[in-house]
Amino acid sequence: MSDPAVKVVCFDIGGVLINHCRSWAEGCEHAGLPVREGGWVTSEEAIARRRAAIWPYQRGECSTEEYHAMMAEALNGRYSREEVARVHRAWILDEYPGVAPLVRELGAISGLTTACLSNTNEAHWEQMLGSDGRVRYPSCTELQVRLASHRLGASKPEPDAFALAQERLGARPEQILFFEDGPQNVEAARRADARAPRPPPRRRIALEADRGPARARVTLWSSTATSCLGACCELPNVMARDQAGMPSGGSEPQTSSARSDNP
Repeated sequence: MSDPAVKVVCFDIGGVLINHCRSWAEGCEHAGLPVREGGWVTSEEAIARRRAAIWPYQRGECSTEEYHAMMAEALNGRYSREEVARVHRAWILDEYPGVAPLVRELGAISGLTTACLSNTNEAHWEQMLGSDGRVRYPSCTELQVRLASHRLGASKPEPDAFALAQERLGARPEQILFFEDGPQNVEAARRADARAPRPPPRRRIALEADRGPARARVTLWSSTATSCLGACCELPNVMARDQAGMPSGGSEPQTSSARSDNP
């Protein structure tokens, strides 16, 4: 009989631990650049062209300099390579409040490993891990195992990304609790049999985990509407009780996350 206990708590980074820009226009704002031809930049065509440039970069198939060139071309010359680089550097914003202590507390639980599985790229990875010696995002540096798409050579929601992560983590899918804010990635993780809470609407934040033979649900509410985790600092207590085989402490209200009510 397999052991149902959670062995790994694995986080996505962007939108879960760290806030980031959500659109080219927002990236331009943070980079101090104008939005040129806004109607075209926000069109489906432009978004598809930008995604086509991002995909090989986050899979580690091209360098940062090559990505800047591909993105400038994707934008039909509306932005130079140097301006693309400025937007790229400005894309990562602040760490969400409370997540660093949360990761630290989880890491202190015996038998539990903290990890991340992130679609990212060379430049952002170095920025998040403080390769220049400045620790801006302690939640990332506190993680015990750090997995990135550009190093794995596979991106979520590709099955290979989850298969490689499970191999590196040394855990069976049912032993991994995965927090992710992208609905497609959540469903892909579920298809890989990992425990991935479905993200509810952004204004109603909850975390749900199926645990144990009875698949008892634990739902954790957050007052923060900007992150899948927010200020959810009860998680270490719940995980500690889970490791000890203790009851979760009462039933919780039904939430939209149980009904696949995605944003």
